[in-house]
Amino acid sequence: MWVAFNASYYTGGKSIINGVTNADKQANSRVGGTFALPLTQRQSIKVAFANGLTTRLGGDVMTVAVGWQYAWVE
Repeated sequence: MWVAFNASYYTGGKSIINGVTNADKQANSRVGGTFALPLTQRQSIKVAFANGLTTRLGGDVMTVAVGWQYAWVE
């Protein structure tokens, strides 16, 4: 198990149109987790989830992903 705080910190961005900076800075926070279950030496299944904590500007987000991984080489 590992936990990463501020490992991929993103400060957001602003749009600039014709040299004028708009007051639309993206400043949203998300939380999530990933669980991987090994099935065999070469196969695993992964489930990931992320949810928006705060949405100051832009769309709120919730993501769920399921994946199957197969390693062709050892």
